[in-house]
Amino acid sequence: MKKGTLKSDDMEKISHFQIHADEDAFHLIFGGEEGMNARDVTALWMKFSQTFHSDVLKLWRDLNSTERQKLIDYINAPHND
Repeated sequence: MKKGTLKSDDMEKISHFQIHADEDAFHLIFGGEEGMNARDVTALWMKFSQTFHSDVLKLWRDLNSTERQKLIDYINAPHND
C-alpha cells in the first residue's frame, strides 16, 4: 500500500474507527481489516490520519470557543452508528 491520499477503497479496509476529543487533542482509535499485515495497516493509518488531521485542522481554526466545545461534546457523546 502506498502513502498518499485516502481513497474510497482504502476506507473499506478500515475495520473500526473511534474518535474522542478534548480541548488539547483529538484521540483516534483505528484498526485495519482482518488479515492485514502491520506494514499495510501502518500505511493505511498514515493516509487516514493525514487526511483526517488536515480536514479537522481547517475546521477547528474556523470555530470560536463555544463552537469548539460543542464539537468536542458531540464527538464524545455516545453514537449508535
